Amino acid sequence: MRTLARSGVALVVLGAPFMLLTGKAAASGASSLSGQIAALTSQVTAGAAKVYAATVAYEQDTTAAQVLSQEVATDTSALAKISADAKAARAALRNAALAGYVGELGAPQVSNSSGALGATLRTTYLSVVAGNVTQALQNFTLMESQVSAAQKVLGHDLAAANAAVGEAGAAKAAAVAQASQVDVQLAALRQDLAATVAQSAAQQAATRAAPSSTQGLPLGNGLERVVAPVVASVQTGTSAPPGTGSPVAPPSSGASSSSAGGIWAELRNCESGGNYRADTGNGFYGAYQFTQQTWSDLGFAGRPDLAAPSTQDAAAQKLEAASGWGQWPACSAALGLH
Repeated sequence: MRTLARSGVALVVLGAPFMLLTGKAAASGASSLSGQIAALTSQVTAGAAKVYAATVAYEQDTTAAQVLSQEVATDTSALAKISADAKAARAALRNAALAGYVGELGAPQVSNSSGALGATLRTTYLSVVAGNVTQALQNFTLMESQVSAAQKVLGHDLAAANAAVGEAGAAKAAAVAQASQVDVQLAALRQDLAATVAQSAAQQAATRAAPSSTQGLPLGNGLERVVAPVVASVQTGTSAPPGTGSPVAPPSSGASSSSAGGIWAELRNCESGGNYRADTGNGFYGAYQFTQQTWSDLGFAGRPDLAAPSTQDAAAQKLEAASGWGQWPACSAALGLH
């Protein structure tokens, strides 16, 4: 008989930790996902800053390359003009020297002069003309050299700027790709979190909707009275009526003439001695030892032991119809109820 009672305790107590662990597992999963989401959100923020910095660098390098390209184009144009002017100066020098000998352009006929005078005139004329043109040519040549050197420097800088533009563009593309990947991961985790939260909510709703299986254990010696006829029949070799326990005890002060009879009377007798007002302070109430949660889940108001006997009978029958006799594990086993 004590073994039956201990079995009932085991059946009753094992139910609650399972639901508790399930709830804790769901909460742990949601907490873990929330942590991962927080970490990825930080990565998204950092990734956005990285994309912005890479974009700014790319735009700056592109602008610098465009400026250098324009400067190279300007210097190339200037160099072409200087080269053309230098070429013209060389041609003028040749023409001036030739004119000095043939007397063109109003120059004295030094080419036909003879003797010392002719040589002096030719030398004087050529020195004047050649000196002017040569000085201009020297100036053009110097400018050509300077512009050419500057153009080489700008060309080198432009090549470096174009390389920087390529690197900045690659860095920007990499930052955007990484940020996009983190966004995808974040979206997936948010979906997982939503599913986990929904699953947890569904489990909690199901737990609230399902009647509790933690009915109280028999009070006093109710269980012993139920199994006494079975023990006596074994000792005397007679057969106890199947599915029946000891005679139902007289109704207690909480009983009424409208109480359910038959197996329900035996169940009440086993659970509470048939006392509809049973309240021993252990959290179980009434003739069928309801918990307050089970009573409320079944849709009944107030406290079980304060309800009318007929209401308690109706609640017990509703509970058995929904969840079976296993709601009273010890007494249903003793009474042979399945």
